[in-house]
Amino acid sequence: MTDLAIIAAAGLATWVLRASFITLVGDRQLPEASESVLRYARPAVLAALAASATVGSGGLVASATLLPRVIGAAGAGIAAWRTGNMLLTLGVGFAALAATRLAINVAG
Repeated sequence: MTDLAIIAAAGLATWVLRASFITLVGDRQLPEASESVLRYARPAVLAALAASATVGSGGLVASATLLPRVIGAAGAGIAAWRTGNMLLTLGVGFAALAATRLAINVAG
């Protein structure tokens, strides 16, 4: 029961912090320095999520399960950088992941 209470309290505290910021500052213009920093928040969060999903919580460990994910992410990153097409990026990333897994299974 105490675990549920802690989770509920943390959720409520997070909601109050976000709601207070929106209600207190929502109608004002942010300073230019803040806006320039916030411009990079979304890509930084997306990159952090992708990196943690690729590498995992254990850090960089050379294994047969890490290599295909890293190669797939690299292929998707290059496709996104060169084309900007989301479907092509997904296709290249999945193809690189599948090809690397297949090569490891055939060689092993």
